[in-house]
Amino acid sequence: MPVTTDWITLSFAAGLFFPALLVLAAALIDLKTFRIPNQLVLVGVALALLLSESPTGVGWLDALQGLALGFALLLPFYLIRVMGAGDVKLMAMVGAFVGGDQILAVWLLTLLCGGVLSLALALRHRMLGAVLRNTGWIAFATLNRLGRDAAPTLAAEHGNKARLPYAVAIAGGTLMTLARPWIGF
Repeated sequence: MPVTTDWITLSFAAGLFFPALLVLAAALIDLKTFRIPNQLVLVGVALALLLSESPTGVGWLDALQGLALGFALLLPFYLIRVMGAGDVKLMAMVGAFVGGDQILAVWLLTLLCGGVLSLALALRHRMLGAVLRNTGWIAFATLNRLGRDAAPTLAAEHGNKARLPYAVAIAGGTLMTLARPWIGF
């Protein structure tokens, strides 16, 4: 059976347009409110699962694997209280779009983007020392599973300007992963 134009359009939407649009919307909302709406994530997961069986979709099983793995990759950061639940759910949504194989690339590129954004924020607000101290606390808490005492000083000293809208990093990692076939990365 030949592939129709409608399926090609739907495949493009499944693989590139919808995930890009959703992570960009989440990043803009997170920049303004430091929150990621559950409705946005739920719509994204529903779209990802619905479109997973399109000609270029990842398939149901791979979408579910990506969803679970995306959730699991950021869950430890939430458990030690250095990341919000919305960020974890957003990464799970991205996993449903890209599948289990690609979510690791998204995660690594997101960590890279998050590091760059953290340094930029720290330099902008002259908080580099506090960020480095907190990075040590986060590493210590992660290695010793001490979630309650992780990174207490940065938020206390600097309030909201110390918060990182991590959906921006997730959007960066997602967009770089989606663009990999065109940029040869």
